[in-house]
Amino acid sequence: MNNLKNFLKENPFIKCSLYVILGAGVVKTGYEFGYFITNFTL
Repeated sequence: MNNLKNFLKENPFIKCSLYVILGAGVVKTGYEFGYFITNFTL
């Protein structure tokens, strides 16, 4: 775990891309979940 922290400190680009991938996944999941809830309730 400590090695990973040092690795991310030395590679800010990889850190940024990880955050982008995580963010995109969260947004996609939330969007699909909201879409499902909307269809289910209406």
